[in-house]
Amino acid sequence: MNMLLRFECKKLLNRKFTVITIFVLMLCIIALSLLIISENTYYNEDGSRMAGAEAIQANKASQAISEGKLTKQKLQEAFHQYQTVMNNPSNYEGTTNDLKDEVYVTELKPYDNVLSLLRRNYSPTGHYDYYILSSVSDEMINQFYEMRHAKIQELVNMDYSYGNYSQTEKEFILNKDSKIETPFSYDYTDGWSDILQRGFFTVFLLIGLAVCVIIAPIFAYEYQTGADAVVLSTRFGRKRIIYAKILAGFLVSSGIFFLATAFFMIITFAAYGIQGWNASFQILSFTSFYNLTILQVFLRGLLLNYLIVMAVMSITMLLSSVCKTSFSAVIISALWVFVPLFIPSSKSSKAFNYIINLLPAKALDTYTVFSVYDVYSFGTAVISLPIVILLFSTFIILIALPLAHRSFSKHQVA
Repeated sequence: MNMLLRFECKKLLNRKFTVITIFVLMLCIIALSLLIISENTYYNEDGSRMAGAEAIQANKASQAISEGKLTKQKLQEAFHQYQTVMNNPSNYEGTTNDLKDEVYVTELKPYDNVLSLLRRNYSPTGHYDYYILSSVSDEMINQFYEMRHAKIQELVNMDYSYGNYSQTEKEFILNKDSKIETPFSYDYTDGWSDILQRGFFTVFLLIGLAVCVIIAPIFAYEYQTGADAVVLSTRFGRKRIIYAKILAGFLVSSGIFFLATAFFMIITFAAYGIQGWNASFQILSFTSFYNLTILQVFLRGLLLNYLIVMAVMSITMLLSSVCKTSFSAVIISALWVFVPLFIPSSKSSKAFNYIINLLPAKALDTYTVFSVYDVYSFGTAVISLPIVILLFSTFIILIALPLAHRSFSKHQVA
């Protein structure tokens, strides 16, 4: 079996399309990583602009003043600093209402992210009012966490065109939100924000496509070359060889997944560092009801996305066992991965949206998965979206692989 497994792994890895696909995947990851890093900017007091790694270090140093627990005292400090700056007429340019660049950089920039959290909390639900702080009082600041929970209550009690939350679902969401540890842990999180909101989804979508291309020939190639007549007529052709192919697909797909992920993380961590890993996820996704740190969301997202990619591999393997050419298997599996990306959410059917959420193009978006309020009810049981994605992906793997084995083993050689 070990010899068969090594042989099947070599067959997959030595194909020209596999080498080209992995090479292109790595190039895309490098380009994406460098693009994300280069788009970081920082303006000095004199208006000069920094970009890239230099801007990252400047932003990190600027935000250091707010590190630690986001207590009511720290919120008051940021709020009072805002009031002091905005109420001083000498801080504005001539007769305009624009703050001087040097004033913003030295006196407001260090509190920018905390002030953004305040604006999100006190803005009307569903809106972001940049100027809302002019109508906020000290008493409201002291009730920051209570008002945030009230905002969550308002969100789950709103009327939605596609259907409202049941009482059980509301209680599930609000109960989870009430368990979030406060005060929030705050830190510099720009790197994790870029990873989770921008890099993660694109990288794993590219990995999914690469797996489709690499795994598609695993059975179909035998049909194309006529080797199926030889393979299926051998002593172990309908058992051990098929198991070796399936296990080789798992190993190669897993290797590509972890290699590409590690490649992306090494480049981004080299620029951003790992600072912010223990900050509350609410620093990035303010109304998320999950009591998790950013690192915990990252690790859960990594597990979910691995299972999703393995589900993509399993479906591709099944298609390879059914289709007569690798090209057909690639096209159909790629469509299954990408098409949901272009399907808009329904404004009338919650069930439709919940089905689409489980398909790769939606499920791979870790930041959104842990930010939205999509929960699934089964009788009196309520299950969160991440758990349903985990169960659904596992189900696909457990169903598709036996079907692929059966389809190829039952194939009648012409």
